[in-house]
Amino acid sequence: MSKAKLGVSIALLVAYVLSWVLVILVPTMGFTPQQSDLYTSYLLIAEEVLLLTCVIVIGPMFIMDMKSKLTGSDK
Repeated sequence: MSKAKLGVSIALLVAYVLSWVLVILVPTMGFTPQQSDLYTSYLLIAEEVLLLTCVIVIGPMFIMDMKSKLTGSDK
């Protein structure tokens, strides 16, 4: 796996975890209930997009890595 792909994968996972931390913390930040609901819904949409991106980017790399380990053909 190249360093660029590894960096992108780590950045995506960090952004995904950060979105969940913000979803949990937004209700405690002192916003009005309407603002809190709005920000939480935006964060949940962002989380879903990040999850889909993680599956699209990291999934094939993971599958190829597992396939090469199972077949014994390390590149």
